[in-house]
Amino acid sequence: MELKRAEVSDMIQQCLIALNAERGADEQIEVGEETPLLGGESQLDSLAFVSLVGDLEERLHQATGQDIVLVGELDPDGDHPFRSVSALTDRIVELAASLTAE
Repeated sequence: MELKRAEVSDMIQQCLIALNAERGADEQIEVGEETPLLGGESQLDSLAFVSLVGDLEERLHQATGQDIVLVGELDPDGDHPFRSVSALTDRIVELAASLTAE
């Protein structure tokens, strides 16, 4: 199944919204295309990041029937896919397309 960019972006943002449901009012994560997921500007601690990745991989599996491993696909020489929602969206669309082509 082909994943559309808007669909993937929405999945990631829904995962962030789910994380927000577990956080206090003063700890809410800003949700949008440019939300940083890792790095100095990210509002996610390591446990929240792991929760985000696990939730997202499960949602992707439900949508496609395929296992899309996000962290195992890091390219140390390339752009970091977790720098923002937008960057991760692009990476997931690429991964899904490559799985469909196989």
